[in-house]
Amino acid sequence: MKLLLLLIAIVGILGCAPEARADFNGKIISVGDGDTLAVQGPSKRITIRLACIDAPERAQVPVGAASTQYLKSLVPVGSTVRVREIENDKYGRKVAELFVDGNSVNLRMVRSGHAAVYRQYLSGCNGTKQQFLDAETNAKKGRLGIWSQNCVVMPWDFRKGKNTCSTQVSIPKSGYIAGTCKSLKAQGLGPFYRSQGDPNYTTRRDRDGDGIACE
Repeated sequence: MKLLLLLIAIVGILGCAPEARADFNGKIISVGDGDTLAVQGPSKRITIRLACIDAPERAQVPVGAASTQYLKSLVPVGSTVRVREIENDKYGRKVAELFVDGNSVNLRMVRSGHAAVYRQYLSGCNGTKQQFLDAETNAKKGRLGIWSQNCVVMPWDFRKGKNTCSTQVSIPKSGYIAGTCKSLKAQGLGPFYRSQGDPNYTTRRDRDGDGIACE
């Protein structure tokens, strides 16, 4: 009898154990905004919230649309990604880091300035935490994406109805600043800038079009 009760207790404990999380491959179905998308998982459609970052809301003009479009360029519909699942959020979405050819999509969003580091939830990326923080610092210096605006309203503030500037930066009148990679790096600057309200920019030094030049 005692043995039977012990077995029942063990089964009960195992039944309450958290579900094991494992990496899996998924196919992109759609991109909602700069940090939310849907993938076809091994058995069903899954809504994913990109971990450790926060992208502008689509209603944030013009950076919201630019962020969404950039994510679409990284993970086009139909493409395959590797999903590192971290947890489920309160909305039932899987919070995860995505990888394409071994490169973190989440990190590339921050590097390009199309998303900010979500420090409140950065624990999910503890192993690469410093990479995310350094990427954001460089994006700020280069005035990329959301950091190209004179008045930067962070996504978490925008969702709360706060439209006051979180960060103020000085934007050059010209949309492009010339200089060699060496000289610009010495000044702590990126080789190109986007003027406020101008969604278009070009540079000869960003060959792979990822928003980071002089790589």
